[in-house]
Amino acid sequence: MGRTPLGARAEERSRSSAAAERPSAAAAGAPSLLVRVFTHPACSGCGPAVQAAWKLREAHPEVELRTVSLEKKEGLDEAHAEGVRTIPTLILSRGSAELRRIVGATSAEVLETTLREVEGRP
Repeated sequence: MGRTPLGARAEERSRSSAAAERPSAAAAGAPSLLVRVFTHPACSGCGPAVQAAWKLREAHPEVELRTVSLEKKEGLDEAHAEGVRTIPTLILSRGSAELRRIVGATSAEVLETTLREVEGRP
């Protein structure tokens, strides 16, 4: 088992305690918010979209994040089923309900604003 730097452990504890202080949708009985990022290695705008999604996930640990690569058959099938025609595409959903779709390159700020809108926060 590898050793974790002390700073990383402190940061992990800090994130854990911050997440524990926030009431999560799952704790309230609602499914958690899922952000799926549809991407492909040859897509120039996909890397920044994935980075923006990870920043959102770091700021909101209750958000579930999944990257769907269209390089694989499973990813292509999922994109087809969801009607994804452009990459990157980010789909925010809760349970089986799609809440918002962002098509094209995006930023962490846009994702943060979208999250607030979806959750009804100012």
